[in-house]
Amino acid sequence: MLELMSAPPGVTDERRWLNGEPGPVAIGDLWLLSWDGSGLGLAVVSGVAQGHVLLWPVTLPADGGFRPAIELPSSSLGTPLFVWPSRETGAGLHLLHRRFGTELSQRTMALMLEAVENGTESPLPYAAVRPDDSAARDQDTAMVDQWEDICFNVWPHPVPGEAPLNRDVLRDSGITVADLAEALRLAAPDAAQLFLAEAAPSAGQVEVLVERFGLAPAELLAPLADESVVELLSPIWKDDVLAVARKLGVGEAVARQRVREEYALAARVAGPAPQRDRMAAAVQRLLRDDG
Repeated sequence: MLELMSAPPGVTDERRWLNGEPGPVAIGDLWLLSWDGSGLGLAVVSGVAQGHVLLWPVTLPADGGFRPAIELPSSSLGTPLFVWPSRETGAGLHLLHRRFGTELSQRTMALMLEAVENGTESPLPYAAVRPDDSAARDQDTAMVDQWEDICFNVWPHPVPGEAPLNRDVLRDSGITVADLAEALRLAAPDAAQLFLAEAAPSAGQVEVLVERFGLAPAELLAPLADESVVELLSPIWKDDVLAVARKLGVGEAVARQRVREEYALAARVAGPAPQRDRMAAAVQRLLRDDG
């Protein structure tokens, strides 16, 4: 596990490790991912979408690297890195913590990916061929498990009573307004509100739908995407959220929820970045609160 407050072995520029800053998320940038104050891994951004990113995992020389990883002989961390285009995965924006700099151009990344997929020469050198031994296989398995956990780290979790039903899932499952009305014993207008995501189902209603249609709650409920969530997903708030977590003695997920609640209470502001200013006011109020 990577430590937030001390550079890992091989990273000579500890100040750079500690002072990596969030910024606009762009393809080719090297980021440290974290959750609950612990480093999860390093990665180069390979794609950007609403609420999440695609990533190429990165390992340090101390962790080893083998083909099909590609070696970056130098990096913004002052050490060579191994990049894994063949193990591209997704992650939520909420995990991005520190941006260290741009390591690869989009053109170079496209050539690297083509080389890995076709087994041809890469614009940057491949890592050495992996030895066929149990230690290497164990390392391989551990890396796959590490990034699977990162991929499944979701925030915010949809909450009954707050999150609406997922309209895409309802349609794909063939569930209609009439089906909702019958299952929940609702009048057609009330069922239509649920179907159209204009109202959120209660915990009890979710339980009924889970039993009736065989879908998990996480499938039935749409991800929360209100104004506070969209703003708080930005990596610029990561250190502030962790400061709130330390102040309140809670985990990151709870701290994020407290910030959202405070955001809802904060006065709306005018200006070029009203959501950002309102979020800053919410964070500062929590950090000042001695109650």
